[in-house]
Amino acid sequence: MFVLGNVDRLAPYVHPLILNPFFGYAAADRNVLTASVDETVKEYALLDGAFVINGDGVIDSAGSLIQTDEYVHLPSGLGTRHAAAVAISKAVDCIAMTVSSSTRQICLFRKGTMFSLFAKGFGCGNMT
Repeated sequence: MFVLGNVDRLAPYVHPLILNPFFGYAAADRNVLTASVDETVKEYALLDGAFVINGDGVIDSAGSLIQTDEYVHLPSGLGTRHAAAVAISKAVDCIAMTVSSSTRQICLFRKGTMFSLFAKGFGCGNMT
């Protein structure tokens, strides 16, 4: 999962699952638009937890647990990663994106609404 938004507003909902591999590096070395970051992101994307990225494309953290008090309702077949994405997008003005490990489905979440960017197998469609 990737969460893009104001990291200060996201901070109350973001908790480390692992030591933050991006802590202490210069912003230029953590920018997702920098080619040298590609392999690092690919490796950490295989682990549990979310990437938190600010509006400039700088990764604030990886391996992060996202927790809110927001109630969410999901279609069957979608799990905790999707629930966390819906919830954080409702709690904070941000965008969350998930990639399903089983279906390779990519979904974008904004203000609690889910939009399918790519669906293989079943589509998540548009959910409110």
